[in-house]
This record gives sequence, C-alpha cells and structure tokens, in this order.
Amino acid sequence: MRMSQPAPQPPVIGLVDPAGNPFLQDQFAPVDEEIDVADVRVEGRLPEELNGSYLRNGPNPQFRPIGSYTHPFDGDGMVHMVTFDEGRASYRNRWVLTRGLAAERRAGRALYGGMLTPFMPDAASIGPDGDANPFKNVANTNVVRHAGRTLALCDGGVPYELGPDLSTIGEYDFNGDLPGGMTAHPKIDPVWDELFFLRYDVVPPYLVYGVVGPKGRVTRIEPVDMPEPTLVHDFVVTEEHVVLFDCPAVFDSEAMQRGEQALRWHEGRGTRIGVMPREGTGDEMLWIPVDECFVMHFLNGYTENDTVVVDYVHRTRPDMLSGGRSDTPRLHRCVIDLSRRSAHDELIDHRAVEFPRIDDRRAGLRHRVGYAAAATDPFGVAEGIFDSVVRYDFEAGSSSEHRFQPGVIPGEPVFVPRPDRYSEHDGWVLVMTYDTQRHTSDLVVLDAARFASAPVAVVHLPVRVPMGLHGNWFPA
Repeated sequence: MRMSQPAPQPPVIGLVDPAGNPFLQDQFAPVDEEIDVADVRVEGRLPEELNGSYLRNGPNPQFRPIGSYTHPFDGDGMVHMVTFDEGRASYRNRWVLTRGLAAERRAGRALYGGMLTPFMPDAASIGPDGDANPFKNVANTNVVRHAGRTLALCDGGVPYELGPDLSTIGEYDFNGDLPGGMTAHPKIDPVWDELFFLRYDVVPPYLVYGVVGPKGRVTRIEPVDMPEPTLVHDFVVTEEHVVLFDCPAVFDSEAMQRGEQALRWHEGRGTRIGVMPREGTGDEMLWIPVDECFVMHFLNGYTENDTVVVDYVHRTRPDMLSGGRSDTPRLHRCVIDLSRRSAHDELIDHRAVEFPRIDDRRAGLRHRVGYAAAATDPFGVAEGIFDSVVRYDFEAGSSSEHRFQPGVIPGEPVFVPRPDRYSEHDGWVLVMTYDTQRHTSDLVVLDAARFASAPVAVVHLPVRVPMGLHGNWFPA
C-alpha cells in the first residue's frame, strides 16, 4: 500500500513485548533458522501417487518487532516445503528475503513498524534497496504458482518470486504491469488458467481488479469505484461474475500520518456486496446492501442462471478490531438474485470455522465438497486454536469431522486430488498440525473419502513450524 505522505516516526518507538502478545508465543513463536532435511520420519505409509510439494507460508519475524505486531498482517514470511517422492518425504524452510528484511538484516534489528502502526524508517537505515514504504512488504500470507512462477504474497505488496529451492529470486511485478502489487488471495481459473486478483490501497483508486493471462502477462487492470479505503482480503470469481464484500473495516489515512492505528471499524456504516460481470468494467458493478458483517475468507462461489451462490466465513467484525467482543466465524451461504438485486444469507454450520478450502479444480464452478479448520471453543479461533477439520458435502447436506488429539492444533486443510481422477471425493487432505505438549509439528495425510478415520500417514517434521496461514499443493 501507498500513502499520500510518509507517516512520521512517533516520538517513542518501543519494542513489542513477546510476553504480552499471544502471536509471538507458543504455537506462533517464530523459529530462528533455515534447515534442510532430506529424509523425514513418516508414521504410516505415504501413497505412492502422492508426488509433489506442499508449500505453506506464514509470519515468522526474524527480529523483535517494534511499534506493534498484528497477526496475520505482520511478521516476515517464511515458506515451509514438504516434498513427497515415491513414499518418502523431505523438508525445507526459507525466509522470503524481501527488500525490507534485507535492510533489517544489514541493520541487525527491526526497522519498520507494524501494519497498524506504520512509519517510515530513515533513508540511511534502509539504504538504497530497502522497502521505501512505511508498509513493509512481508510476503507472508500465501504462496501460489502460475505461469511457471512460484509467488509469495501478502496484502498490498508486489509478489516475491521463489526458486524451486525456496530461494528468493526477487520482486515480480509482471514486467512492470503490476507496480502496486496484489492481495494475497488471487483466483486461478481451472479451465482457462487465468489468474484474477484484487489490490486495495489507502490512496485512490482504493480498489483495483486485474487479470493475468495463462502466459503470465497482465491483460486487464480495472479500477473499482469505492468511496473510502476498506480491507478487501479475499473475493470470488465464477465463470461469469466477480463478487466482493465491501465491509466497514476502513483504513484511516490521517491516523496513519500520526503513526496511530491504521484500521478502524466504522459501526453502522453497513456492508454491501459488489457483483460485476467477469469481463465487465468497474462501472458495471452492482452493489447490494446487506446486514453489517466482515468477511475474511471465501470457500467458493458459482453462477447459476440469474443467481450467484457464495459460500464464505461470516464474522461480525475482524478479530483485531473486536474489542473483546465474541465473534464466532461460521460458514454461511449467500444466494445473490441478480434480477431482483437482492441477497439471501443463511447459516450452514454452527461450528466456529476458518481457512475454508475446496478442490481447486472446482474454483468458480459448482462445488460439492468443502473443507475448513474448526474449533470447539469459539473464543479460541481469534488465537488460532483449532482442534479439528471439517469436510462438508453440500449435495448431501452433511458433514464429517476429523478430530485431533487434545493439545494438537490443526491448520488449513488442503485437498490433493488423486492423479487422473476427477471426483471431489478421490484424494487426500493435507493438514499441518502443532502439538502444544511436545512442541512439535506434523503434516497429517487424511483420506478424503474416509475423512474421520485415522490418518493415512503422518510426516513428523524435523523442526517446530509456527502456526501460519495459507498453503498449496504443487504436483511434481
């Protein structure tokens, strides 16, 4: 993100106290080394058809933060890779060496404030190649592959390209056609191999929609008219439409100038759903007002005749702005009637869930199966304390649950299809877990068709992996 004027450095910049921040402790505590292990211990038997790499990104600050630390928006990106090859597994982790992190390594300390308390470091500290922006590009949220390139992403920053060994190649702005970056949840069309993205900003245009073609060239940049800068972390692209939720999580640029908290919840402003034709322009966006809510993640969406069906995680407001209020994220379905310009919303599951996923071959198409991480204690979700993963069968109207042992925290479930099979039931689900008692991490392999059963295999990772964010499977 950019700012109209640099945020001045506040009079006193204090170090963040890890003991007072839950996202710097326990399952979130950062690790301090990069390692490679060629042969990792496996319990059970890995399927021989499971050949490829699972990559997962997440915050892992190399230096003690200053100003503030707000998970998941702060913390240097670290990508963890588990590679499967004919029944064996190997592990590797690497920091994403961003310009900001390179400057901090030279200085031997943190230079940039947190996302909610940004300020511009002095030029002498960051040097000529540092991140010349008060918002440090941490590249810590997602890792995707498109047009032969592996990209580490965060909201509002230019992607960072990674090599096959996770080494950082550098910023990748699509040959200059993407100077402002993109958000961390681009959508890849499973039929046409196009990549769709959003970019939100604190200066106009506040929101941009774009498309990258299958050969990796930006083919469209479309500004979307927004009255103020809001947090739009995720969205949906169907065969015919683009859908986003404009929620009252608003960036306050004047507060940024003063070095104060940048994101605020505007109670009473309301939420609206925006729907535009996939090949349309920002002027064709249809806005539908709905009850006030916040959406961080979508499961999927699809178009049927004059309706668009969207499955998403519904919140009353973002965790970091909840002010201690109970905010249980639950799976909802919103059916948008384009002819009547109305939306009907219904609750799908009472469980507290997050990190919703599908078989990515159904992205933008009608889906039958979905997955999510779930928590028995809804108050634990704000601190990432899940205890199970859920599999939904939307056609049958049923769900099944795989519950982990007490003290084992699962992350985002990622579906891997069995090669040359096309059923959403036929494959495996990968779940990275953290054991709070042993302080160890595993990658659990579940059979998607026998989801509640014992794991097919458990890869015992050689180091603790902090609870992180999003990952994807890349076939060999």
